[in-house]
Amino acid sequence: MYYNGFIIFLFILIVRSYGFLRLENMTVTYDEHVEFRCSLPKNFLTKDNIIQWKKLRSNDDDLIIAINGKVPVRYEKFYHTDLTNQFSTLELYHVKRHDSTTYICQTFETQTILCQYNLVVLIKPESPTLTINEENIQEYQTVKLTCSSLNGNPPPQYTWYRNGTLLTSLNQQVSMMDNSSIYTFNVSRFDNQVKYECQISNQALINPLRVEQYLHVKYRPYVEILAQPSLFITNEKLIGIESNEQRLTCLIDANPTVTSVYWTINSTNIISREINVYLSRLTSEQSGVYTCVVENAIGKVNQSIYLDVQYAPRVYAIESRVIVNRSNSAILRCYVDSNPLPYQIIWFKNGYEIFRQNQLSDLRIDHVERNDSGLYTCIIYNRLYNNLTRNGSSIIELIVQSRPILETTYSKIAAEIGQTITLICSVSGQPKPNIFWKRNEQFINCDEIIDDKCYLRLFHITKKDFGSYRCIAENLLGREEWTYTIVSRGKPEAPHDIRVTEITSSSFKIQFSPSFDGGGGPQRFLIEVILHDKNTTFNRTILNQQLPYDTYEYIVKDLNESTLYIFRIKSMNIYGESPWTIETFVQTTESIITSDDLPQLRVISYNTKENILYFDYLPGDERLVKINHQQLCLNIRQSTDGNIYQSIDECLSIDNNRVKWIIKKEYPYLKLSICSKKYHHICGQETEMKEDSFSRNSTPMIIGIVVIATFLILIILTFIGILCCRWKKNHLTSNINKTNKFAINGLENGVKPIISEPCLQNPYLLYNNTNTHTSPYDFSANEYQQRKVSTSFSRSYDIVDRDQPKDEISVHDTGSSYGTANRTATIRASPHWLMNNGASSSRSGSNPSSELSCLTQNTNILFVNNETNSNHTPPPISHYGFPSSSSTTTTTKHHPIMNGNSTLRSSSFDQHQSSSGNSTPNRMKRLFYEVVV
Repeated sequence: MYYNGFIIFLFILIVRSYGFLRLENMTVTYDEHVEFRCSLPKNFLTKDNIIQWKKLRSNDDDLIIAINGKVPVRYEKFYHTDLTNQFSTLELYHVKRHDSTTYICQTFETQTILCQYNLVVLIKPESPTLTINEENIQEYQTVKLTCSSLNGNPPPQYTWYRNGTLLTSLNQQVSMMDNSSIYTFNVSRFDNQVKYECQISNQALINPLRVEQYLHVKYRPYVEILAQPSLFITNEKLIGIESNEQRLTCLIDANPTVTSVYWTINSTNIISREINVYLSRLTSEQSGVYTCVVENAIGKVNQSIYLDVQYAPRVYAIESRVIVNRSNSAILRCYVDSNPLPYQIIWFKNGYEIFRQNQLSDLRIDHVERNDSGLYTCIIYNRLYNNLTRNGSSIIELIVQSRPILETTYSKIAAEIGQTITLICSVSGQPKPNIFWKRNEQFINCDEIIDDKCYLRLFHITKKDFGSYRCIAENLLGREEWTYTIVSRGKPEAPHDIRVTEITSSSFKIQFSPSFDGGGGPQRFLIEVILHDKNTTFNRTILNQQLPYDTYEYIVKDLNESTLYIFRIKSMNIYGESPWTIETFVQTTESIITSDDLPQLRVISYNTKENILYFDYLPGDERLVKINHQQLCLNIRQSTDGNIYQSIDECLSIDNNRVKWIIKKEYPYLKLSICSKKYHHICGQETEMKEDSFSRNSTPMIIGIVVIATFLILIILTFIGILCCRWKKNHLTSNINKTNKFAINGLENGVKPIISEPCLQNPYLLYNNTNTHTSPYDFSANEYQQRKVSTSFSRSYDIVDRDQPKDEISVHDTGSSYGTANRTATIRASPHWLMNNGASSSRSGSNPSSELSCLTQNTNILFVNNETNSNHTPPPISHYGFPSSSSTTTTTKHHPIMNGNSTLRSSSFDQHQSSSGNSTPNRMKRLFYEVVV
């Protein structure tokens, strides 16, 4: 028995410790049933122990509900219990709110807890309510929002939302009281018309319950200034650019609505009663503080912004004209109004920059001279906010007072008798000088004064007008004069102001100024350079150079180093030469040559017959410009095996890129380099000469080229000769065909026509040349002297001059004395047919058409039968520039004068032929043309 009691005791201890550790939570909805079931230990006998169920209450007055499976009668409608050896149960009916507590199953004797349950009766809370403690809410006021809900179990949890956004971290602003949650905060204008929402939830609710409320907050106006364009440096400073537009807008937020809006500048003048201020074109005077003033029932507020108008520098000078005497000091000063401040000033004189400074500074000129006079401009720069650079300028005129100054460069004037001369005296000075002339102590006034230039005109000068004329100018500060001398045209004067510059070891530069040209027009200059020999009295002329017109400098090249040279110059014009200038001595410098200064060889060949070594330099080698060829020599190193090279005894002199030297066969390997003749150890880069270059000779190549070129030229000439023969043959055939076309019998049988020129009173007038055009003929002794005659007249025709009476008698007598049957026609031809188209010596109004029309009126063609009159010798005939029959038959050269015939045939004659058809006059024209051609 004791053993059983001990076991029960241990079980009770274990169960009790377990029971304290195990607290089961159970929930049940309001007015439902719930059952607690407590399992008993094994070998636990209910007859030996008392099991009870107890309900804990808050007032420490716990309620015993059941003992050993029995419930008091008064609790039977609320509770039911059951007890077995394995478990004990307790069932609650229609649970209420007060049933939410802890239920314990335990032994009665030892109060050992076998089971305990925490029962929570879930009760839905009532709909929440949200109240605000104030009705008239103003900004910065403290507001309490109270959210309440009753009869909820467990008590509901409260969550706050602002415009649908969950509010977190509200531990210090939310407090719980009874069945309420109180949210306390300070309102601002941003809480106006904001929705605040309270949400409750517990385990009995499926969906939370919500309640919302909108706040109505009253606040004074809030003002913000909007600028367009917006160039803000800070919130209180705005940049504006001069001449640009600017708009300021007052953005207002107020509750209740504003009652008054207006703008002020610098807190004084009201400039607008609208929310906008528009400045169409900014000026610097509009810089200032712009204030927007807004008022409503709560209060009055203003917002200000400073408008900084930036503008280009405004430059001005207190004195726009500064007058100072010569040799004194002048101070030129510019004042500036600029926003922002300038960063640079530049001074110009007459448009050319003379001074630049990064800060404002005056321009000071010490010891002013006459040429310091002029217009001085100061330009000042600044940089605006948008990185635009602007500038302003002002002009100051500086006047330097000085005695008159005559601006002239010549004193002699060449003229001829009868010529008109204008003497010009250009004078400058301040105050403006008075100008006049003097000739042999006689005053002469200026004929005209233009731009401080006095003009004296001498018309048709005579011998007494030659001599000196003085131009005199005077003002308050002094007097100046200049003498002009009128001389006859003649030889020029020698140049002056001779200068020598750029002296090197191999060259020097001569510069000079021309003197009086003698009136002979453009003058040229002759430079003579002489090599001075210190050891002997003999000087050798190395250069005699005539310069082009208007050239006053010359570079003498290819000289020896450290050598003394002498040069002199003289002028030349159409009247002769001037004397030589005084001899000028020039010493060339010593040449300092390094290996890098020496050129490198490129082409090397050897002529075995003449034993001459040819070479060339690399193209584009600028080192040859600085070195004289006479300063160079050729160094040769030779070798038998190509490994060990040995220099020859001397450095060979170079003559036109070649040296004379015999190459020995036992030295097939050569290396050549250009060296200094003065310092043989200073040489350029070596070039190796191949053995195949030893036998090169250009003579056979040149001969071959000449032979081939000659052969080609012969072939071309032969081909051209064949073409010319064919053309002449075809041309002769066509002329014969054309003659037969006109139905003239006898031409095929050797009958040749005799053509006579027209009978004029003065045939030479046809060739009278009144212009400077050169005629192809010279006329003298009433005859035309022919220079050349074209082969177009080399047909077997006799040309007879019918202008001479004796010629006409001879021709007719010839025909009658021999009784030859001759057919005669008279041709009145004008010799101007033989002239060039452009000649102006033909008769006025004449043209090929009119001449041909005249010819058809009286035309004689004498056909002579060669068979019946073969031995007849024609009488002497005057040809007026045409060749005789004997000369024309042998003439083979063409003359340019036939170009006129070609033009006539292609233009005038063909037009008559095409327009007149086969009428008798036109047939005679064609006949005449064909015969002549």
